[in-house]
Amino acid sequence: MERPEAERRGPCFDDGVHAAVVRSAHALEPDAVASALEVDVRVGLSQGEARARLAALGPNVLDRPRRPPYLRIAARQLLDPLVALLLVAAIVSASIGEGLEAAVIAAIVVLNALLGFVLEAGAEREVLALQSSLALEATVIREGFETTVPATERSCRSVTTVSRM
Repeated sequence: MERPEAERRGPCFDDGVHAAVVRSAHALEPDAVASALEVDVRVGLSQGEARARLAALGPNVLDRPRRPPYLRIAARQLLDPLVALLLVAAIVSASIGEGLEAAVIAAIVVLNALLGFVLEAGAEREVLALQSSLALEATVIREGFETTVPATERSCRSVTTVSRM
């Protein structure tokens, strides 16, 4: 079920002015964006303002991705064009009386689907486990100084620095 647009956008930019600025921020000068969002890029937010925004708007977290349903993973294994070609070959073989060849092709398709399913389901579980174990941090400007905070504590309209690693 898809969430409403306002919910996907988040509470930081629900009014039309801020939402428009955020949508076009890439094309604007940094000072123009900061001015429109009522933030001083050199000073950033005060600790109190950051805490107040965090308390009012909640933590900066994305929805946790969900594991795809097993049925969808199984369907992906069988909807591959090469698998479909093999199934057609098995049907043709069976229809012309070559039962052994049809059975061998069908067995290969089933084994391929089973192996693919097991590997893909395991990979999905591993990806979810890795995502949940990440501890992301953000470097923000608070009261004129760069400071590192857990990404979940990065409040709405925080001035965040970006650097190459």
